[in-house]
Amino acid sequence: MKNYTLLFMSQKQFNAPGNSPKMWTELWTGWFTSWGHGRSASTMDGAKWYRDVSEMVRENASFSIYMAHGGTSFGFWSGANADDLGKYYWPDTTSYDYGAPINEAGDHNMGLRVANDDLFVSIKNALGGGSGPVPAEPDPIKKVSYGWIALPEAAPLFVNLNTLATCKQSLDGRADSKLPSMESLRQGHGLLLYRYDAEQNGRFQASVKVYHDYEIHDRAQVFVDGLQAGLLYRPELPSRISLPPGESMDILVENMGHINYGLSVGRDHKGWLADPPIPGVWTAICIPLDTEQVRNVKFSTGAVTNTLGPVFRRGFFNVSGEPHDTFISTKGLTKGYVWINGFNLGRYWETAGPQHELYLPAPLFKMGANEIVILELHHSGAVQGVQSVDKFMFKYPR
Repeated sequence: MKNYTLLFMSQKQFNAPGNSPKMWTELWTGWFTSWGHGRSASTMDGAKWYRDVSEMVRENASFSIYMAHGGTSFGFWSGANADDLGKYYWPDTTSYDYGAPINEAGDHNMGLRVANDDLFVSIKNALGGGSGPVPAEPDPIKKVSYGWIALPEAAPLFVNLNTLATCKQSLDGRADSKLPSMESLRQGHGLLLYRYDAEQNGRFQASVKVYHDYEIHDRAQVFVDGLQAGLLYRPELPSRISLPPGESMDILVENMGHINYGLSVGRDHKGWLADPPIPGVWTAICIPLDTEQVRNVKFSTGAVTNTLGPVFRRGFFNVSGEPHDTFISTKGLTKGYVWINGFNLGRYWETAGPQHELYLPAPLFKMGANEIVILELHHSGAVQGVQSVDKFMFKYPR
């Protein structure tokens, strides 16, 4: 437990006499949450919040609750944490709930350590301090479940490269040069594909062993002859994969979010930041997944034969009356992105968690037919649809 009296006294020692008001610029209610982290500091409980805010009131201090209201990192705006050397990497979830007393959907946030632990009420009571009436709280924003949304139409990513690509650059990997990064190609987000093709290089006869030490930024799916043969992920490096012989090789690298503070800001380049795994001519293809490219993808109905490759799925859901906030459950999916009427809701990673729903506020859809598109990076043939639900909560293991 912090002794705020001593901390404010220390603050005063470093300021000019008469110029040291008690000011706490960031009174943390929680912390961001990373993909694959079972627990984080966003699991604060109401008792701690009540204690910290009460201390600020008792000290008659000015303070900012960081954060009072959670948010959503729509699209590709989720960032990442790392050490100053960029060796350790923790990408943020799409939800920037942050354990705030008011969550991203405008509701009371509930603590996860104690049953019925209302974090909003804890802070309200601490601020009120029993000194007078508390203003009436507005009614909660209505949440609705729109049920099952079928996704009958499909469009394999590799089939739609001409539609999705915003740049192509060839590189002779025999000339002792590294593959280009996203930043060198003036791409800030999305995917980057590195393609080795037998038409220019010939078939690679022997199996290929790929070993890299922190040079994949941030996640690479490696395909041989159209089938996924290996996976490399930055937080799990160093890593080694063995690839079979084949005609072609594709390395699809996903930008999971740039490091957003410290010495790594501006240095966190994305892509395959190493020598090509096989010498030869390679082509880098930019796939930023902006709305204008995704809108032009050619969909068709029927089965998807390449169940391991990235595939767009599309469907429509009908809203009969005034739209209300909802959430898209990612149960049954693996990893990818969701667009509603062309708006990118953000990233999902169902198999990593702890986020398992994406917030869909009412202004993003309309009365009548609404389009939903997902890009599922794995096991796309098994995806039949998604569920609209009326509740959201991080699911941490107990």
